[in-house]
Amino acid sequence: MKAAIWYGPGRENFLLEDVPIPIVEEPSDIIVRVHSVFYGAKVVRAITKGHPELKSPTIMGRMIAGEIVDVGSSIQTLRKGDRVTIDPNAVCGVCYYCRNLEPVHCTAKTSFYPGGMAEYTRIRGNLIAGVYTIPSHVSCDEAAFTETLTCVAYGLLKADVIYGDTVVILGCGGVGLVHIPMAYLRGAAKVILSGTHTNALEIACQYGAQPVNTNTEDLATIVQKASNGRGADVVIEAVGKRETYEQAMRLVRPGGSIIAFGGCPPGTLVNLSPNDIHYQSLKVIGSYHYTPGLFQRVLALISHGLINLKPILTHHLPLSRISEAIDIYTRPDCRTLVLHPTEYEPSRILNS
Repeated sequence: MKAAIWYGPGRENFLLEDVPIPIVEEPSDIIVRVHSVFYGAKVVRAITKGHPELKSPTIMGRMIAGEIVDVGSSIQTLRKGDRVTIDPNAVCGVCYYCRNLEPVHCTAKTSFYPGGMAEYTRIRGNLIAGVYTIPSHVSCDEAAFTETLTCVAYGLLKADVIYGDTVVILGCGGVGLVHIPMAYLRGAAKVILSGTHTNALEIACQYGAQPVNTNTEDLATIVQKASNGRGADVVIEAVGKRETYEQAMRLVRPGGSIIAFGGCPPGTLVNLSPNDIHYQSLKVIGSYHYTPGLFQRVLALISHGLINLKPILTHHLPLSRISEAIDIYTRPDCRTLVLHPTEYEPSRILNS
């Protein structure tokens, strides 16, 4: 089969090669033919700078959906032909963090290999419990986004967004944009999204947010007006830059919450006053990954039509054109990029 193999930083070290198709070796194995896999920021970082969580060579791709083509003898609830998506992490249940109700920090998580940037992958062991069938009306593209949407849901749960809140989102990528409908589902009364790309701000309007083009508008003034001078109840940093983390501190009201969703480059330092946190009782909430069980609930939101992902599914490529992916991903009009290793609709594939 064809697979994209990462050998380390540098475009020349990310190659499309022929590798053996994984087969059922254990009774609990299933083999999935990958239809959709997201090409995200983690992949870009690995290609351009390397990534501390990855060891080369490897086949990346965690956010996937596809079709089961083979199952082991012990598999009872899944069968050939099922369209599925996979929660890509299984926690161990026995380490310190799992036993102390913090499984997001599990020290022995397992994931599947090869990753989704290949025509086929194998799921086995405790990952089988995280394989979910996809309803016929949900596309593989939508289902494959469940993992990231679950991360979004977890951050909003930790910040305890409640009815009537004013929420400000810093960042207009696909992840920033899907915070809008998720915040409304949590009870937000008003959502403001800041960005600089016209097409992203148009999508924000589709989701019901107030868009703010920071090239031409003053975000702080708009937030003060929208909140009757208090500041935002919740500010979500979904950019991953020092400047926007510092901006979040200025936009939040006393007693409000900041969700630290965006990951910054190593070595990034933020200038802040401890007194602002102390005297204003600010809550700065780190949000990474999610707890077991939440993935299934978020997939249900997608399945029941409560979250519309179509506006952010902007760009598509067959795996054979993966060498073009990094340039497409960094285009200002790209909100998400989906790779299609085995099946795709040709009319939706981005032309050269």
